[in-house]
Amino acid sequence: MKPVGLALPPVINRVVPLKPVPLLAFRLRAVFQTRPLSAADAPPAFRTTVRFLTPNAAPAAAVGAAAAPVIGRFTPPVPAPLPGARLTYLRETAAPRPTSLARSGRTLRSPELGWSAGAAHVQAFQSAEASIGSNGVPIPAGTIHIWEFPSSNNTITVAGTAGVRLTFLSQSGRVIADLEESGNASSSFTSPAGSAAAVITCLGNTTSVVNGGMGAVTLLAASPNRKPVVGWQAGNMMAQINSNTFLARGSIVTLAQPNLVQKNKQVTAQGMLRLSQAVLDQPGVETRLPTSIGVVGLMLDQQDPTAAGEGDLAIAIDGATLATPPVRVVGGARKILLYDVTHVTANDHIVIGVASRSASRLSGIIGLSGHAQEWAALWNGAIPEHIVPDGPLTPDGSVTVTIIAAASAPKAGAAA
Repeated sequence: MKPVGLALPPVINRVVPLKPVPLLAFRLRAVFQTRPLSAADAPPAFRTTVRFLTPNAAPAAAVGAAAAPVIGRFTPPVPAPLPGARLTYLRETAAPRPTSLARSGRTLRSPELGWSAGAAHVQAFQSAEASIGSNGVPIPAGTIHIWEFPSSNNTITVAGTAGVRLTFLSQSGRVIADLEESGNASSSFTSPAGSAAAVITCLGNTTSVVNGGMGAVTLLAASPNRKPVVGWQAGNMMAQINSNTFLARGSIVTLAQPNLVQKNKQVTAQGMLRLSQAVLDQPGVETRLPTSIGVVGLMLDQQDPTAAGEGDLAIAIDGATLATPPVRVVGGARKILLYDVTHVTANDHIVIGVASRSASRLSGIIGLSGHAQEWAALWNGAIPEHIVPDGPLTPDGSVTVTIIAAASAPKAGAAA
């Protein structure tokens, strides 16, 4: 039976400040893997070769023999144009239909951030962090690495002929710069001022040398039976690099509200996510597109015709001028508004913002080449279900990345 009265708690005269844990070396924050592309065999192309002799280039063995006939070169016949008609290619009746791999993206984060990982994954992260400054780290096609810098002014060297995408982030996760390059045996990039991390994506093998800015490789690398396209659709699987930013195909998507997801029963703001889960209840979406596009397309799903008639749709653009009115392509409840880009004033990217309360649901923003009327004639009566493909440009290819730190003092940053 102790007395009810308790003694006074001890008086705290001075609170010891908690200093952030400094980042002393490069840290692999996260590794993402997009949905892989299935490798399909391609039949050999048939051709007919005719060997002929010209009077000025007759071989020595042909001297004294009968002169071979000279065969000229002819252009293939071209069908006569018919106004209002188009040529449509149909598949073989017994040909297998193309299917996608029944597998979603993969997300791995550093154990230093409280992420639950297996022993093999922890060892792989430690091995990559030990090799990034010396031998380099290989990144296969469709894989995304997020590397944190201990200091500014770092040099990133990319070896390989595959396409690579570098996205530099600030300390708060804001995108500072985004560029693509391919075809060079070795290239070096200097991190811009204020960058604290870099998102490195291997785009796959390409056939041309491209030294460009945002979306340069994606716009030039067209897949079979597809024209190059940048942007996003609601059904795409994308990499979320912070609470409201996604890396789309040759573009960047920014949401109006933060979007937190659960991965392995842990709440995080980074991972592979289907974009339809993030844009479902967003009041507005902002998209960065390359300046080299010629057409901007807005994909809308009609929700409330009455609100649409009252003008419940706001579109804003920065860095370019669009031709109005747009070319409309309607198929059921979905419609695409195609705008021709008439004048570009930005040097790096075009920013397009779209907002709607209840009239329409934004299902995608795409950037195309050419003119709006050409795409409207192509999609007349049959809007494709998947305009923006998922995954890398090709299923094969890899690059080796090396990061060299600048000779400066380490920057203090929180471990989480």
